[in-house]
Amino acid sequence: MKIAIVSEFFDPYVTGGAEIFLRELAKDMESRGHEIVVLTTEQGQGRGRFRSHKIKSSPFHSSHRYQFHGLTVPWMFRNKKLKKGIEGIYRKEKVDLVYINNLVHLSFAPLQAAESMVLPVVLDVHDYWPICFSKDMLNRSEPYTPCTGEQSILKCSRCVARKMGSRVITPVLLPGLLAEKRLRKRWLSSDAIRTVICHSKEGVEELRKHGIESISLPYPYLGPKGRHVSSRTF
Repeated sequence: MKIAIVSEFFDPYVTGGAEIFLRELAKDMESRGHEIVVLTTEQGQGRGRFRSHKIKSSPFHSSHRYQFHGLTVPWMFRNKKLKKGIEGIYRKEKVDLVYINNLVHLSFAPLQAAESMVLPVVLDVHDYWPICFSKDMLNRSEPYTPCTGEQSILKCSRCVARKMGSRVITPVLLPGLLAEKRLRKRWLSSDAIRTVICHSKEGVEELRKHGIESISLPYPYLGPKGRHVSSRTF
């Protein structure tokens, strides 16, 4: 099986906890006879172990990481150019399965492309972005109190505004959040998604409360000796 791993960053171009996890997962899947191809927004000077393609999720930068916290920008919703480019890569590589790491950082394009080509998707969720605009389930109306999940769009917009360091809801905030809410509901219910992975049992329970079924990994990362744990997810 040929598996496309789609991630904002990937080792060795950028290396953090998630990138180490993905590297070890890819190595283990390769050892089981699968072929791995990587789609990522960053590529440095070095050559990685796996064949990779560079994708660009923002017209201004290779990723969205310089945008305001919680303020989703329009090209994160509908990025036809990125979708078309990813479809071309999927087609060229003859991909059988798509593994998307934290879709929220890449726009909906990788999932849209997979759905249009009837490719099965494994969606890896590293935080609460499917049910919380601020991604952390913290209510900022009072200092860091737990939130029960997405409420009214007005309540959520207040929380996002405070996360951005403002007590005033900006005129551009509400339309963006409303658009994200609609599109998130649409694409998280896509038939292309066969499995959603959440990295904690608590996260699985929170997602289930909001109608999203997922599975948890016994451990988020165990190093090379424990990479078989994540491979079993497939």
